[in-house]
Amino acid sequence: MKFNLKLDSILQAKTDQFNRQFKDHSSYDGSSITPEHIASKEAVDSARRVVKQINWQKPMIPPVDAEEAKDIRSLHEQVVTAAAWQSGCDVKTHHRKVFDLARRALDQRLEELRLQATRTGNQSTPVLFTDVDDMIVDSFSYFTGFIGRSDRMDDVSSCAWWLYQPSQALSGAREFLEYAHSKGVVIHYITAREVHPEIHKAACDFLKNQGFPNVSEKNVHINHEKQETANRIMNELISQGKAPELVFMAGDKRMDLGFPRNPSTMNKGERDVMLAQVGRTHFVQPCAAFGEWDRVTHFKYSSGELLKEAWSRFAHIHQIAGYPCTPISLNSQEQIQAVLYSTSFERELAVRQSLVGAEEWCKKMVEKGKPPVVHVQLEGVLADTSSYVADLIAQGRYADQESLQTGALIEWFDYGLAEPDEHVVAFLRNVRNKYKGKVEYTVTVEGAEVQNYCQMVCRWLMHNDIDDEPVINTGLCIINTEGSESLSLLTRQSAAIPEEEADGVYLIPAPHQLWEWWRGDGSNHRVVEQLFPKIKRWVMPQEGAAETHK
Repeated sequence: MKFNLKLDSILQAKTDQFNRQFKDHSSYDGSSITPEHIASKEAVDSARRVVKQINWQKPMIPPVDAEEAKDIRSLHEQVVTAAAWQSGCDVKTHHRKVFDLARRALDQRLEELRLQATRTGNQSTPVLFTDVDDMIVDSFSYFTGFIGRSDRMDDVSSCAWWLYQPSQALSGAREFLEYAHSKGVVIHYITAREVHPEIHKAACDFLKNQGFPNVSEKNVHINHEKQETANRIMNELISQGKAPELVFMAGDKRMDLGFPRNPSTMNKGERDVMLAQVGRTHFVQPCAAFGEWDRVTHFKYSSGELLKEAWSRFAHIHQIAGYPCTPISLNSQEQIQAVLYSTSFERELAVRQSLVGAEEWCKKMVEKGKPPVVHVQLEGVLADTSSYVADLIAQGRYADQESLQTGALIEWFDYGLAEPDEHVVAFLRNVRNKYKGKVEYTVTVEGAEVQNYCQMVCRWLMHNDIDDEPVINTGLCIINTEGSESLSLLTRQSAAIPEEEADGVYLIPAPHQLWEWWRGDGSNHRVVEQLFPKIKRWVMPQEGAAETHK
């Protein structure tokens, strides 16, 4: 059962207890970590000059004392697991798969426009809008650069990043946009930065240097309201008699796709229409390290809001776990951001777009006269494990190998706490009923508990009316079964699956589910310290940061 927490009503009663435990938590010192990039003196000097011209009102606010500095570092540490996932090889496969899906959808959309032109005799202009940071280039290292530090975001650091950012194109991004350009698609880049000639020029130069097509000052737009910019451009094309047709719109956040900041404000009709476009013309790129769902990585809290922000995030974790009142512990806070992303609207959109691609794959198999075989991973795909991890965090435990391989996960399922993903369930029913295919389930638990676990999974599948005669596999999903074609829904592509055989792999992001990182042998503190150097980070030079404090 899920509870709706009334934060304000319980905040006062818990503040003293939380304050005491939050202050006692030992933060990791990031001063000895070598970042991937350090801003140059030229970047800092240029940024200061531009900031002065713009007359921004967001100066660097240093911690008021050592205790507040420690508190800020503790909040930043909640991003560690998500940032390590975002820095790893798994996310590169996610990026590439998104662009693979987008290319197939683009071909289908362009074919629809060709047939429409044949019927009506009217040619249309295909138009593509894409966000820049963390949609086509890797920019999260700016935000993760604050991990291990007690700094907040400020004007100079933001501007220095925009003027001299060291990002690289995401896997598959450049190839997809080059393909779209070759098909006559008009490409527009929209990025949320500050409006200034030097910042605009730097964005254009950066995209050109990365090899992206159709880059010019007319096609690169700076605006925080991306849907508003897209609407303006479409109206301009209409006034020019070019009959624009949207073929692609993408970003890493809901607003990039035209959804409101709070999707619950949409009526059902509006929501259904927009959701139907996801995976067809609208695409989202997974970015667990930051987002509009998470204030801490945008560093928008002030000194007076610090503890309230920390408590709010723990209250959210308790809500995800399914209960509002448990003893608070900060021993596993490094996994919090990963859980918050895994319960975000953006992650739901990522699930939907993968399932759209998977369903198109099933249709093609049926057209070939081959019944589809679908292998679906239980943990993190069919079963939402975010509440399990949230429960462990609320108890001060880690979602580690021990918690996965022991009976705790079995009890979680048996007590009815595991909830199936409704979108995945609907897809699997279509596989069996509409496409006359076969579904098999893969579990990741191994060792002595595997037999009991598989029995529990069978009970859970039947109890939730998902499958009356389930087939359970342990270990890796099989990509091409003998005499048939198969598809796999996974949280990650195993290194054992060759790239050339991975066409039937569709990925569901689950950064909270990284059991193997946490060994469960009492050395989790050392694990975190080992993860720190693996996180891509961009930082301001220490002398520059010190000067901005003045």
